[in-house]
Amino acid sequence: GGTGLVGSTGVAGATGFTGATGATGFTGSTGTTGSTGLIGATGVAGSTGFTGATGVTGSTGSTGSTGLIGATGVAGNTGTVGSNGSTGNTGNAGSTGITGATGASGATGATGATGTVGSVNYVNNNGTTGSATLTGTSLSVNFPTVVSGVTTTANNATPSATYSSASGALTINFPTAGTSAANSFQWVLGVNNAGSQDFYNPVFSGQSGTSYSPNGAVSDAATSPIACTLQGFQVSGQNDMAQNVALAANTMVWSVYRNGTATSLSCSVAIPAGGSSFCTSSATQAIFAGDRISFVEVSDTNSNPFDAMQIRVACQ
Repeated sequence: GGTGLVGSTGVAGATGFTGATGATGFTGSTGTTGSTGLIGATGVAGSTGFTGATGVTGSTGSTGSTGLIGATGVAGNTGTVGSNGSTGNTGNAGSTGITGATGASGATGATGATGTVGSVNYVNNNGTTGSATLTGTSLSVNFPTVVSGVTTTANNATPSATYSSASGALTINFPTAGTSAANSFQWVLGVNNAGSQDFYNPVFSGQSGTSYSPNGAVSDAATSPIACTLQGFQVSGQNDMAQNVALAANTMVWSVYRNGTATSLSCSVAIPAGGSSFCTSSATQAIFAGDRISFVEVSDTNSNPFDAMQIRVACQ
């Protein structure tokens, strides 16, 4: 007969043991790339990392070339004039200018009168009669101890000095003009216990005037017989026990006066108690024949001591 109908499926039998793995099959070809998936949500930001160490400074680059000078801008408007500034400090004095050329010499002046005396040396307190001796070009005159006046004459050839005990006057005759090569002399005065502000005649010992007398009193000034320059002023003194006066220090200022006016010839001598000292002045003073010269004790610090003084000045 014909095939009967398929019977119903029977109950599945128990699974059999897995068979051995078969060999890997060949890799199939790559499939088509799928579409891009959606962007995932942004993750949380990570913490900032540590700062790295500073890198080494690079070398300086070469200086670029100077750019071209730009065009000059338009000048601005003139500003308002400012107020005057304060006066500046006085500048330092300029250096001394160059000395100008020496001017032309003036005309020669008229010849002066012929001189009347040569070199004269006065000495005080040498006897009771005056005398004068000419040795070469030097005239030495010895004055008496005290005289009341001096008369001088010139051009009498032979020098002499005559003292009148009756009148106390001393007459000096100077040598003839031109017999001496030099016109100079020296005044030397010795005085004891001088008084402050007293005027002394340089050739009279022990006589003085308390002020200058322009009428020619012999006690306060001597008349210069020649024109010369006073110089070499010197004052020396000794403090002693004369007249039972106690020893004491004293400082005196002495000056040379010309016609009653002080000259620059002045010095201060500090005499210690029982001692001696001296002072000098390097100053000079031009005088003329006929000028009246005085030695003046300008001041002292002690009027009581007994001081033996000697004052001298040269006329050259």
